[in-house]
Amino acid sequence: MNLRLALTFILLGALTAVAAVLAGGFLGWPALSMLLLGVGYARGDARVFGKQPDGTRAWYGTVVMAPYLIIVWLVWKILRWTRREDCCNEVLPGAFIGRRAGTAELPDRTELIVDLTAELWESPGVRQNRDYICLPILDGAAPTAAELIALITRLVNEKRILYIHCAEGHGRAAMTAVALMIARGQADSVDQAILLAKQKRPQIHLSRPQKALIEKTVRELRILAHQTTV
Repeated sequence: MNLRLALTFILLGALTAVAAVLAGGFLGWPALSMLLLGVGYARGDARVFGKQPDGTRAWYGTVVMAPYLIIVWLVWKILRWTRREDCCNEVLPGAFIGRRAGTAELPDRTELIVDLTAELWESPGVRQNRDYICLPILDGAAPTAAELIALITRLVNEKRILYIHCAEGHGRAAMTAVALMIARGQADSVDQAILLAKQKRPQIHLSRPQKALIEKTVRELRILAHQTTV
């Protein structure tokens, strides 16, 4: 849940809806997409985009959210062309975080892809001959604690090369890497893990909900670890 973004998109949707009434119905489509996205942020629910477990997107998500998706795609392309930043960085041994990548941009010998985007589909070439995990999360938002704990539990003992990505590799992917770093014993605290991750990828920026979720996830993972050793 991200109430600031929820209110922002609901307000934008409401203003666009008013403009649609005054200027013509063609603005009703973007108004609907903004309102639905605002509700998604309010509920912490990424299903509005219709992202599927195989990285594709359901037709209804593409159609209904098209006005927003077009803007997102254009912004993502512009940032990719203009931002002087590595596609990805190895933030802990064998685990890379980065933006949505093309096949040629993946680190050598990558065997497992962790896709955290809700708004972008995954390239078929990236998924081909690799294991693929999809946990759709809204940009700037966080999943549930149970979802992140399940993901970290799955990755903590993974020996293969991982590529964890969101749209730009700054928020959702960083959140996951920070939690994984602590779970693997390579950092003692969230702040230390963030600092270490930023040394590898300086543009990392976690939202308040993301940082709060890491704190909660780490506490619960430590409780689970203690229970299994008692």
